[in-house]
Formats: sequence, structure tokens, C-alpha cells
Amino acid sequence: MKRTPLNKRWSSTARTLAGFSDERDRTLRLLQQYNRTSGTAWTERFSLLRELLGGAGSGAWIEPPFYCDFGDRIVLGAGAFLEADCVIRDEGGVVLGEDVYVGSGVHIYSACHVVAALRGPAPRRLTFPVRIGRGAWIGEGTVILPGVTIGDEAVVGAGSVVFDDVPAGAVANGHPCRTAPLLAGPVALRSVAA
Repeated sequence: MKRTPLNKRWSSTARTLAGFSDERDRTLRLLQQYNRTSGTAWTERFSLLRELLGGAGSGAWIEPPFYCDFGDRIVLGAGAFLEADCVIRDEGGVVLGEDVYVGSGVHIYSACHVVAALRGPAPRRLTFPVRIGRGAWIGEGTVILPGVTIGDEAVVGAGSVVFDDVPAGAVANGHPCRTAPLLAGPVALRSVAA
């Protein structure tokens, strides 16, 4: 599958990264505040989330600690929920639909490095958006790579490494992540956790 990078390419030299310093300072300040809030500071947490993220629908929630690059390139649909210890590298944009569940320790990446032979003299990163559809379920410890789209109501098993799209309604797991035959009942839940 061919992926089209966003129009943003940047060199990881100090000169280029200086343009991001104000944005990164803002993000780091908000993340520190968010990750230090007490377990009962619901209003403060939601206020910080709305300031940090590019969008957060009603009831969207992230359990701290949480880490991201910029924050304003992340959009959470209503009812989206991320467990603790999630990391979102959001340079290319990350959109989670309504009622998405993301287990603890999930890493979502929307940027990658150009292969050395293709990049020329300066290291380069390319950005590709990640999209997770409405009602999708992402198991603990999953890694989602740049440019992936996970369809509505899809289930990705714990510990998977997702490098290609997962169709709507599919059950997928493994390293590399592959779509599994659709199962029903308790057997399906056990096979996804495997």
C-alpha cells in the first residue's frame, strides 16, 4: 500500500528544531501539569486535556502518565479512552474516533526516519497520519506505526505491532499484526489476548 506523507518534512538539525521550541515548551509544560494532577482532579485534568490536544470530544479521557510530542495534532472523539502510560508521537497527526479504547502502554507513531541511502546529507523524518476508527479496541502494549488506519469496530490484540491498515470490524493481532478469522464469544476474546 502506498502512503502519501504530509507536506511537512524536516531535518533534525538544531537550526530546524529551533522552530519547534516554543511549541515543545508549551507541550512539556502542559504534560507535566497533567501528569502531576491527583486522581480526583477531574475538572483540572479535562481542562488541561482541552488545552493540550487539537480536539477532545465529550467524555474523552487519558489516564496519566501520558506523553506526546506536540498534542495539538491529536484529536480524540467523544468517549475515547486511553489507559495509563500511552505515548503518541503526533508530528503527522493522530485521530481517534468516538468510543475508542486504547490499553495501557500503547505507542502510536506518526513519523519515521528516511532510510539512510535515500536521505542525503541531513537526517530527515517523514510524517504520516494515524487514524483509529469509531469503537475500535487497541490491546495493551500495542505499537502502531506511521500511516496506519484502523477501521471502525476493529480489535487489535495486546502486544501487536501494526504496520498496515486493519479493516473495519476485523480482529487482528501479532508481530507482525495480521487479520485473524472472525470468531464469536469467549474464544474470540482469548485469541485476541494471545
